[in-house]
Amino acid sequence: MFAIINSWRMVHLMSISSVLAISNSVFFSAYLLQPRKRSLPNFLLASLLIALALRILKSLTAVVFVDTSSFLLALGLGSMGTIGPVLYLYIKSFIKENPVEIKTMHFILPVVMAVVSFSENQLMIYILYVFIVIQIFVYIVKAIKFSLRQTFEFEAKKVLWIKVLIGAVFIIWLTMLLQLIFDNSHTYVLTSTIAALLIYMLGFVGFNNSKLFLNRDRIAIDHDLYLDVSDKFHAILEEENIYKTPKITLSKVAKRLAVPAYLVSRSINVVDGKTFPEIIKEYRLRDIKQNLKDPDNLLVSIDALAYEVGFISLSKFYALFKKETGLTPDQYRKSDFQ
Repeated sequence: MFAIINSWRMVHLMSISSVLAISNSVFFSAYLLQPRKRSLPNFLLASLLIALALRILKSLTAVVFVDTSSFLLALGLGSMGTIGPVLYLYIKSFIKENPVEIKTMHFILPVVMAVVSFSENQLMIYILYVFIVIQIFVYIVKAIKFSLRQTFEFEAKKVLWIKVLIGAVFIIWLTMLLQLIFDNSHTYVLTSTIAALLIYMLGFVGFNNSKLFLNRDRIAIDHDLYLDVSDKFHAILEEENIYKTPKITLSKVAKRLAVPAYLVSRSINVVDGKTFPEIIKEYRLRDIKQNLKDPDNLLVSIDALAYEVGFISLSKFYALFKKETGLTPDQYRKSDFQ
């Protein structure tokens, strides 16, 4: 089944691309299995990446060392058989909110393939290889059908990720089909090089959309915590008017709430979609607008009102007020009393 490659240039090309592909698979898998990201979808995606890496490793050893050990052959061909089922199960678990049942039947053929590989019966290995290539295609079709039924309400980034992943596995399947039809050195180089490029692409798209791989249960827990901290933060703003303190800082607020400063900052970012200074400025501007409208403050200078709500720099206050209202404080005040 395996052809001997005589051209060392082609062997070197395949070796470099394969090593890069394998290292990328391992690195991305380790990223997905971090404690904060550990979940069934991430476990299945990591398993898919490792299966692809082992498949490439098998092809590399078959070319470089010619006589591949039975163990590596079984490992490579067995992992190849898991690509289709794991892809399908990952797509289901990624899309569905509830856990996906993983049935043993999905992995019967890969186990049989691994066992037969130890026998070194080339005819049986070839027949099972054909069946696995067919199996992968069937699971790709199942994954496409399932995603088409479920993703119409998904956000664009999730839909893009699903398309990219299924598309990448489909192209890898095509290279396996070519390897089945054309048993030569060019096919091996094509397979490993394309796989490397596709894994790079998956890693690039994945890392640029890292929120897709957050643990959903962890997100819910974190969001509840952020809401609690945000509520307490706004409570002391309203009840204690701490924003009127001229040199109020994030660390002082965190100390008052008895939580780490980073947690206060993160809570404000997540819940309010703003930063700590922006919230403080909003409260100060709200107060000074009310004070400017109050008839009792008609004879109080604007500068004094600005200092009263916590502004230190008058130039920054005037610039901020004009930016937010389109009017100077004096124009704002006069417009209310006309």
